[in-house]
Amino acid sequence: MNKAYATLTEVDAFENYNTFGDPKGSKTVAAVKFLYPSWLFEEDMMPMLVTWGFIGGIGILLALSIL
Repeated sequence: MNKAYATLTEVDAFENYNTFGDPKGSKTVAAVKFLYPSWLFEEDMMPMLVTWGFIGGIGILLALSIL
């Protein structure tokens, strides 16, 4: 009963219920947030991601050139 009252009285919860069928919001978005580590996409980690992306891209190009 309390959950239903909160869903009907809170604007965000009511919009989530109308859109996703759950007052907490999309279960898909919650699952994606749970699966990837949030620290990996922080601003401090961006240079590392760019570096590893560059190194990985070169590695893929080298592997394709050998084939």
